[in-house]
Amino acid sequence: MQPGNLVKANDTGALLTINQIAPIYVTFAIPGDAVARVRAAKAADKLTVRVGGDGLSAPTEGAVAFVDNAVDPATNTVKLRARFGNTDERLWPGQFVKVALNLRSDADAITVPDAAVKSGPEASYVFVVDAGVAHQRDVVAGRSVDGRTLIASGLHAGQTVVVDGQSRLADGARVRVVDAAASGAADGSPP
Repeated sequence: MQPGNLVKANDTGALLTINQIAPIYVTFAIPGDAVARVRAAKAADKLTVRVGGDGLSAPTEGAVAFVDNAVDPATNTVKLRARFGNTDERLWPGQFVKVALNLRSDADAITVPDAAVKSGPEASYVFVVDAGVAHQRDVVAGRSVDGRTLIASGLHAGQTVVVDGQSRLADGARVRVVDAAASGAADGSPP
């Protein structure tokens, strides 16, 4: 409030708004058909939430505090609210953030870059490089997170897969690995 502001009886406009900074709550929506999975993960205490976005140097982790009990019929979404300690005051009221929910973790999962997995007429496949020769290998691909696809079956940890130029390959073609780090070896890092 500043000198000169007018205050009168029964005024409906707020003179001052106080926003809580620490802890802070982030409200977001999820598709209505995902509510059962979110509730199951929350009940099993495996649900984590992370926010990131413009102005945030690193993602911040929090916990889901509230799941609405109704689906919005106009958007088929359900509102959730997550609580963040925010002791460093990186989150600010009204700020737009990107929210990521983690419903489960797969220990020792094999992942490859998304670009390595291709869709064939019968199954997904990758090209595995062994002693300079590319072999087409059918795989069962799972979910994709942050540019990496989980491989449920068909690969073993440590195998090298082709991430560029698969359209020019045939099973048994000779290849030359240009950069081992860029080859996308199946490294077991979680998606």
